[in-house]
Amino acid sequence: MKTFLLLIVLWPSLLVGQTAKFYMDSLDTRNLSGNRQKMDDHFIDMEWKIRGNSIHYQNKVVELTIAPDKIDTLFYRHHKQAKWDTIICLIREPGEYKFIYNECCGGFNIADKNGKLIQASINFQLHSNVKHKQFLGTLGETGILVNYNSTDTLKPGCRSAMSPNIYPLTFQEIKIAKDMINAKEGTCLYEKGKEELNYEFGYKTISTKLNCLFMPLSKNPIWVMYDPIENKISIKQK
Repeated sequence: MKTFLLLIVLWPSLLVGQTAKFYMDSLDTRNLSGNRQKMDDHFIDMEWKIRGNSIHYQNKVVELTIAPDKIDTLFYRHHKQAKWDTIICLIREPGEYKFIYNECCGGFNIADKNGKLIQASINFQLHSNVKHKQFLGTLGETGILVNYNSTDTLKPGCRSAMSPNIYPLTFQEIKIAKDMINAKEGTCLYEKGKEELNYEFGYKTISTKLNCLFMPLSKNPIWVMYDPIENKISIKQK
């Protein structure tokens, strides 16, 4: 059965009419180290599109109405000949959000109006209990085993502090490997009660329920919930 992506949200009516502002922070960008002219030429080609609005170097602020009942899709490309990357986000809180070029690794960072990068955090959970199946949620390079009683919040780990804060987000049914030699894939696994991540966790994917890029716009965690009976993913922010 095909997996469907469903957004379920509940949000106070007081957010109706409030807005979020998005723009490229050209001032911070131009103050980065390196050849200014070369960097300016690169920045001119960077472009974002959201709800039909284009954001690029030195253009005006794009102001969007808070949307508590939907997932928004951001499209991004680093130059005019590049393919568009598709990134999901939840525009649920008013504020200002700045796109800042990531000088180390390419791509971009998302920051609040004070220039502080926004770190993602995820809670994965099953809608109903399922026996004899194993599920894994991942945020960037870090994963967590998921069941009906899961309540732990997953944050980025095994990740360079200089990497862009735009994160691969996945949810999969897996088969755990006995060791890394027999594993097809691996992740740094968060295990409740342990201070260190498990760097030797290997697995094989049985089926993928969710695989996308995620841009956090809040320090509050989002919830990714999977209904194994209906084979549906829902995403919400409490």
